[in-house]
Amino acid sequence: MTEYKPGECNIGKTEKRNRAILGASGLLTAALMTGIIVQQDLPGFVMLFTFIPFLLGFEGVFQSLNSFCVHYAHKGVYNEGNGLKQVSDQESMEKDSQKAKRIHASSIVSAAICTVAVTAIVLI
Repeated sequence: MTEYKPGECNIGKTEKRNRAILGASGLLTAALMTGIIVQQDLPGFVMLFTFIPFLLGFEGVFQSLNSFCVHYAHKGVYNEGNGLKQVSDQESMEKDSQKAKRIHASSIVSAAICTVAVTAIVLI
């Protein structure tokens, strides 16, 4: 069982696995979309729609790697594997909020970079 650490860890093993599955599914979806767009010879701008599965993919991967759920942080809860529990103090909630913002920002930047890269490759 994983122990809750404000701003560091707010999910246990099962939750980490769920986020890894979400991440892999998102990245696989982005790859499949890219393949279909290229195979169907669709206009290059259509590749911009891969941003959403890239974002979901990176969000899941980064949450799994960090043992940290962005949604739980915003709700002020954590789950070590034995159900949701309320974060007890404001300082811990602030640490969780800052970590959630970093993970989400990293996901957005990573998704944007991948989306621009695949779009540029298709347009070349």
